[in-house]
Amino acid sequence: MSSFYGTVNDADDFFTARLNTSAWFDTSPGDRAKALLGATELIDRLNYIGDKTDANQDLQFPRDGDTDVPLAIEQACYWIALELLSDYDPETEANLIPVVQDTWVATTKYDRSFLPRRLAAGIPSDRAWQLLYPYLRDPSNIQLIRGN
Repeated sequence: MSSFYGTVNDADDFFTARLNTSAWFDTSPGDRAKALLGATELIDRLNYIGDKTDANQDLQFPRDGDTDVPLAIEQACYWIALELLSDYDPETEANLIPVVQDTWVATTKYDRSFLPRRLAAGIPSDRAWQLLYPYLRDPSNIQLIRGN
């Protein structure tokens, strides 16, 4: 079983057809695999609809009896891996998000009351978030099950 979603070769093919992906190709295949592993770890921290197909499987997907990982999940993994290889730093990103005004006279205004859900969930890529979002449980929906 794979320790990450997709493959380095499939990611190579995926990025060959897209612009602004030099960070992927400027990296060794070993580091590409490490980026996919890091991306998979971020993806697997989220709360998904349904259950793992096999309770003993390492990754969150496939789910609900499916035997294959959805293409959207693999592609989300590729986009996140690209961000990780593009020197994405979650600490820096979290500090920059609240900036609402920055001027040349050293005046910066912050609004720390808003943090996009994808960043709160630890997902650095908006493209990836859009692919992952349909698979996520509604955080406002709570299901209670009574036991005997």
